[in-house]
Amino acid sequence: MGKDLNLSDAQKKELHDRVDALDLGQGAGPKLKRLLHRGVGVHHAGLLPKYRLAVEDLFQRKLLPVVVCTETLAAGINLPARSVVLSSLVKGPFARRS
Repeated sequence: MGKDLNLSDAQKKELHDRVDALDLGQGAGPKLKRLLHRGVGVHHAGLLPKYRLAVEDLFQRKLLPVVVCTETLAAGINLPARSVVLSSLVKGPFARRS
């Protein structure tokens, strides 16, 4: 919160306009809307499909500098990410931390 995520004024305006035009009234929508206005997207299987599509669209338009997601985003779509952070190279019940 309070960090500048390197969006130009034009990008910020476009981001705010696009987010305001979305129907984000159900489920996690209100919380997602606050994050999107800050330039942060969230993408996982628990989100409504229309919310996931909105995050994908904003990220493809380079309006979201940060997207926190599961591997499903990378597996399904070729997105313009410059950096990817993996918390673990192992997935599933055997991915235990010491």
